[in-house]
Parts: sequence; C-alpha cells; structure tokens
Amino acid sequence: MNAMADAKNISTGLAHVDHESDLLVHAVKRVLRPNSYLSTFSVPPNHPSVTEDKVPGSAFQEAGQQLVRAVSHLFQGVPTDHGIAIHESHVAFRAHAKTGVPVEAMVHLEIDRDNPRHFPRQWVSTIDFWQEGVRVAEAHFQFVTLPRSVGNPMMSRHHGHPSAAVA
Repeated sequence: MNAMADAKNISTGLAHVDHESDLLVHAVKRVLRPNSYLSTFSVPPNHPSVTEDKVPGSAFQEAGQQLVRAVSHLFQGVPTDHGIAIHESHVAFRAHAKTGVPVEAMVHLEIDRDNPRHFPRQWVSTIDFWQEGVRVAEAHFQFVTLPRSVGNPMMSRHHGHPSAAVA
C-alpha cells in the first residue's frame, strides 16, 4: 500500500515559494495522531545546497517551512490569502541524509496557548525527518498567520516594504 495514499498535493502557492523548482515537498496527509501529518520527499542531487551527495541543513529548513505553511492551509483552515510569518526556527541534525533517497517528515502542529499578542493563529510545530529508518533531523518552528491586509502594512512599518517572511 502506498504510504502517501489519500495525500493532498502541495502547490507553490500553498508552500509560499515562487517557482516549481524551489518546491521540495509535493504532498502531505493527515495521520491518526491529532494534528499530525506525514510527507515523503527526496532532495534532488542538483538542489543548490547539496554537496557531496549529502543533504544539508538548509534543505531540511526549507522543507519544514514549506510543510508548516502547506499544512496550515490544507488542514488547519488558514485562508490562502493569509501570510505565514515564521518567527522562530531551529533544526538539529542527527545523522547524514542522502540525496535522492526518500525522507519521511512527520509534522506535529499545535496552537501556541501562551500567545502573548493574541494573534488569531500562533502555532508551534515540530517535525521529525526520517530516512531509511534513521532520524536524520528534527525541526521546531513557531509562526503566526495573519491576513496580508494586516501583515503587509505591519512589515512595511518595520522594514519599509512587505516582508518576504509574510508570504
């Protein structure tokens, strides 16, 4: 049985990337554990960050960002016209990963109950990355979702232009 049966496709818009070539994750599905999701992807050998056929941290960072954005839209009801600003991220590496070999990413997402600013949606996500039965990395993300009508003016005041982070 296909591990990604019943998966929902991830588009560039759902992952908040500009080009199809930037998209690392292409599908994700809900699993039995509450607020948990599974995606299987491979980092291509020609990915800009790859050296010596090893998957670098930036690939896990990017895959994690794409996953939390897509899961927020596909499963958590965040409208596609909302920006997602990741304000904290951390990736820990546990073992070398290989290019071209499937990586399973198990995503767990929860609402941040200690939300000091009371944004409509503030999230905490953990992602475990597994390859060939070995946990190769784990990631932690905190992010907020807000309408672009709020996020873009806020970023313009702080940075002089809308931030790519609220994309």
